[in-house]
Amino acid sequence: MNGLKFIRTRCNISLSELAEALGVSRQQVSAWENGVKPIAKKDKNNYQYILGLIQSILVKLQKLIKNFFYQKDCIEDKIALRKCILLQSKEK
Repeated sequence: MNGLKFIRTRCNISLSELAEALGVSRQQVSAWENGVKPIAKKDKNNYQYILGLIQSILVKLQKLIKNFFYQKDCIEDKIALRKCILLQSKEK
């Protein structure tokens, strides 16, 4: 998760609208948002312009979102580990 979809949806812009504005396919935008393909510098600049973002804000948002999901995954892993330990202790 790189935060691009989060930003786009918060700006109330559909995948199709953004793709059309950038002159690329919906599949291309989807690949960027899902981290399948890196976004080219030219397209990133246009993306930022369309969404009214400056680069420093986009980078910060992407890092915050990435950290949020990483921390969420870690918390979920810790909860699962604790449940596993509790189940094992009950079995003894």
